[in-house]
Amino acid sequence: MATVAEGRTATSRRERSLRLGATRYPVDLPSWRDARLHTSLVVLTLHVLGQVALDFRVSVPQILCAIGASAALEVGLTFWRRHRISWPASAILTGSGVGLILRISGPGAANDIDHWSWSRWYLFAGVSVVSLASKYVIRFGGSQVFNPSNLGLLAVFLLLGSDRVEPLDLWWAPGGAAMTLAYAVILAGGLLIVARLGLFPLAAAFWVTLAAGSGVLASSGHCITTNWSSRPVCDGGFWWLLMTSPEILVFLFFMITDPRTAPQSAPHRAVFGGGVALLALFLMAPYRSEFATKVALFAALAIVCALRAVGVAALSARGARGPAGGSAPTRSAAVARVVPSPMLVGAALPIVVGLTVLALVTAGRPARQIYSGIEASRVMDRAVLLAGLDLDPDPHLAALPIITTDPAVARFDASLGGAGAERVARSLLVGLAVEAEALRSRDPALLRAVDHGARLAAMDQRLQNVDRVANAGVIQHTITAMHLHVVRLGGQAGSLLAVDTEGYVATGASTAVQQPARFRFVLRPAGPRAWLIVDGKRLDRPETA
Repeated sequence: MATVAEGRTATSRRERSLRLGATRYPVDLPSWRDARLHTSLVVLTLHVLGQVALDFRVSVPQILCAIGASAALEVGLTFWRRHRISWPASAILTGSGVGLILRISGPGAANDIDHWSWSRWYLFAGVSVVSLASKYVIRFGGSQVFNPSNLGLLAVFLLLGSDRVEPLDLWWAPGGAAMTLAYAVILAGGLLIVARLGLFPLAAAFWVTLAAGSGVLASSGHCITTNWSSRPVCDGGFWWLLMTSPEILVFLFFMITDPRTAPQSAPHRAVFGGGVALLALFLMAPYRSEFATKVALFAALAIVCALRAVGVAALSARGARGPAGGSAPTRSAAVARVVPSPMLVGAALPIVVGLTVLALVTAGRPARQIYSGIEASRVMDRAVLLAGLDLDPDPHLAALPIITTDPAVARFDASLGGAGAERVARSLLVGLAVEAEALRSRDPALLRAVDHGARLAAMDQRLQNVDRVANAGVIQHTITAMHLHVVRLGGQAGSLLAVDTEGYVATGASTAVQQPARFRFVLRPAGPRAWLIVDGKRLDRPETA
């Protein structure tokens, strides 16, 4: 039977202990003065908000498995090494961080409405254990090298890939009371902890460098796809996303500011923070997805931590050796030899900044203006062709089918409610009518006005197979009901709008014979009023629309 006792030590300090059998073990309980406890409270508050108001796609068992696994490991290791029972402050922080950021993607990931799902709980526990273990296993010069949760998350994202796992979205939810509270918790808790630990130079350098560098990328036309936006986030929207993302703020206040992996002096901390931001910008510049953008942040922090450990070890070894035949130099003397004069710094700074901007713009070329050329050509083709066919969406098809919308559509794109949903319906109906006309007239240019991607390839193939006499491949839709919902592509490569339809279909030269049919059409935006059909399949039969 275990009992807890308190006694007076030689220093008149109360010490708690726990008796296990015949042995009494000291017990270390949490202290309000421990900054790790404050950080954990902030993160746990965000977990609560995520469950009750922000629709985080993570369940309570997944979070508890992440926290419990790392806590059990740290308690066991501490008891084995020091014969003490200690509150696992670091482990709780590591596990709660993993639970906050890690998400499942692909099959089995749909637990966003099931708060008690056990789906892949072992993945959360495993990542949490690996993260905490890195603190004890990967050490250099007697000190830990990496932020534990950052390294574990980076490893799982790189090893499993975006088809299986993904990080928490950069944007959590539209504005509202819950998001206001989340921002208040992050900012108040983060600023308090950073000020208390003397890490403000690190945090400020990171934020300023990220703001300047992302401004360079945004001004050059950088774009990324996201799960929560129907269109790529480009230009100023990309800059604003990074600067106001609650996930970036969590990374800023509670990950890069780990005092055990950060330098000790204020100037070195500023260099550390600025270096993480600059390297992250170069790593994310060539990529177009939200997944790559977030993983770039984790990778940058891990790389800078590794470089710092190697640099500290090299300087320590050099200082210990000293010059031949003489004593080891003092720290101030060693620093004085490597610090350039202010005049030299002033002359070199504009050149360094200019070369950095040029390199960043060059690195970001692959991620500029996603779909921009496609959208411009498609919108122009669509306007010309629809005018020629007398199929303008507004006056044509005045009678719309019954339209219903999944609640997730409003979070995906606030403009798709009411009149926005009607515009989608008109755009789809016009697109299907243009497809039918393209098949009848055997004109592939018409397809380019309404189709893209897999749908365009499939309709091109159908057009080539159309019977030139009987128009056997022509398909005509009569839709009586539509349901709009969101399809996630996985890996934070974006989401698309899907429309499930009910009605009738007629195939061939004669349209008199119609059969009941259900279809799913996947759409993506092409301009403010038009949507391109990018995929389509029949739901009541295993055949393509």
